[in-house]
Amino acid sequence: ESEEYVENNDTDENAAVAEDATAVEEPEEPVENVSQPIVVVKRNQ
Repeated sequence: ESEEYVENNDTDENAAVAEDATAVEEPEEPVENVSQPIVVVKRNQ
């Protein structure tokens, strides 16, 4: 059981690193694109 738990932790760490790399590659462009439509949707609601 302990060994399986360690494997799960390793997977989580790798996923976090992959997310960080993606965020660094695309800095604010995707963030701005996502923010604008969200604001429009909130106004419509």
